Amino acid sequence: MSAVAGVILFFLDVSFLFVSVHLVSFVSFLMPIGQFAIVIVNLISFYAFRLYDLQRIKRTQNLLSNALLSVVVSGVLVVLIFFLPRLVLEQISRRALLYESVLILVYLYLSRRLASSLIRRSPIRFLAVGCDAYFDGDCSVKTVPNSDDTVDFVSLDQEIQDFKPDFVVVPVDSKLVNVNILPLDLPVISSKQVPEIFSLRLDLAHFRPEELYSNAFSSWYASVKNVIEWIVALVLSVLSSPLVLISAIAVVINDPGNPFFVQERLGKNGKPFKIVKIRTMRKEGDHTSWTKDKDDRIFAAGKVIRKLRFDELPQFWNVLRGDMAIVGPRPETPVIAEGLAEEVPFYSLRMKVKPGIRGWAQLNWGYDRTIEDVKMKLSYDLFYIKNRSIMFEQRIKFQTIETMLLGKGAR
Repeated sequence: MSAVAGVILFFLDVSFLFVSVHLVSFVSFLMPIGQFAIVIVNLISFYAFRLYDLQRIKRTQNLLSNALLSVVVSGVLVVLIFFLPRLVLEQISRRALLYESVLILVYLYLSRRLASSLIRRSPIRFLAVGCDAYFDGDCSVKTVPNSDDTVDFVSLDQEIQDFKPDFVVVPVDSKLVNVNILPLDLPVISSKQVPEIFSLRLDLAHFRPEELYSNAFSSWYASVKNVIEWIVALVLSVLSSPLVLISAIAVVINDPGNPFFVQERLGKNGKPFKIVKIRTMRKEGDHTSWTKDKDDRIFAAGKVIRKLRFDELPQFWNVLRGDMAIVGPRPETPVIAEGLAEEVPFYSLRMKVKPGIRGWAQLNWGYDRTIEDVKMKLSYDLFYIKNRSIMFEQRIKFQTIETMLLGKGAR
């Protein structure tokens, strides 16, 4: 049901966006700037604010705020990209833009609430045979004990008929007996696959390092990623320079001294490099330990800079130098990395790729407070490394935009 709902939502969005552009032209004057282009901008904004994340829609806790932000951002982009260059020659109808924005916002809210209702009535159902099954989010799980090394699906025929699961989950080392005559032709997955498929992270308890070596390490992928990120970093370095200057002045006013914080971090394959950030802590004190909630080392302007994430902007310079990527696991200091590598299995594998300004783990788990937090973030980092692709990286960038605008995770 979730996959079907996603496809239906996408085509409904495309249809509605085209219709809404036509409708506002009757309300007031609208310049012929290309309806197809407006639709594309809106769809990108919807994706950036996770309005196609069906599990998120299912929970609906931030549905209205995400829809509102999406409409505002897409409206601003439409004005900047299409209207602004002709602003002197032609007058833009403010009413048209306002009516279209309100129309889209109401549509987004109603369509996602309807999708949420449909998905809630049809949860994913799992039949776990001979293993424990843990799932994030809303789902239905029925566990069937099995003491044998093998799983005989014929003996489970009645339970499958009664429960009607979407997936059958079996132990990692299970021998799939009689899989060819599995009733209802259901997909069979290993319990190891569950976190990866449904939580988008790896199960470290059953992880093998050789799983990482796939197309994600191909020279073609690396070349394309480097070119794209270098161009993006160059553009963003120029555009963000006024923000860096304003932040630097604010730092000097609050705590006189060098406004930039330079620290040694570990890059790809453990190679050390100097990371550059805007300083948000007082010069005195320990700067090697993890950041805590309400950290007294952070001065007033630093709290605002961290909340807006302006302290990360100078790291685009590191991307231009080749030390970092825009997307990748966050780099750690040598002292902390050495300690974590001794306590957390496979921790060093996160350094098989360039560290990034923003990573999949940061989007899904937040800051480190305990070793368990480190293990959880590592499961997300290794999932990213295993499944790296151009499209996956764009998803991370889009979700980062949402995180920055909503101020999530900063402290």
